[in-house]
Amino acid sequence: TDLTEFNPTGDYAAGAQLGYKDQYLNLLYDPSFFEIDFTGGFNLSDDFFLGINAAYLSLEDDAGGFMGAALYPQYTVSDTSAIGLRVEYFAEDENFGAIGSGVADTSVIAATLTGSFTIEDDLIIKPEIRLDSASDDAFIDNDLAATKSLGSFLIAAVYKF
Repeated sequence: TDLTEFNPTGDYAAGAQLGYKDQYLNLLYDPSFFEIDFTGGFNLSDDFFLGINAAYLSLEDDAGGFMGAALYPQYTVSDTSAIGLRVEYFAEDENFGAIGSGVADTSVIAATLTGSFTIEDDLIIKPEIRLDSASDDAFIDNDLAATKSLGSFLIAAVYKF
């Protein structure tokens, strides 16, 4: 967990995972917070997969928290290519500060479109475009100004040795 390398309070956390047929429910508790998370997915057909992730974290004494959910549909176009979409929503309250705005009830909706192209058995190219939209200024643009939205494009290369 986040307290493995730096633990100023000396508190310990207890965690558990329940899994069944590639569906996982994760629980984490320590004296300062409680987190629950679901991760799983379903093959809806031979070519179509739908992944799901949802999480909720609450800090003690109403000190804040966050929640989020994401869907990951992926369609296999051929033996060497696939296209996937990640649509997610997450929100925090003003005390938590993970998004960094410090504004009450900050939320973000994000969509990421990713291609996956296997060039050789050891090389995969992944172009990706991502669009984020926040309820408050939560991002920094190229001019170092706060903004409610952000777009990005990247190309990743994955090579296996």
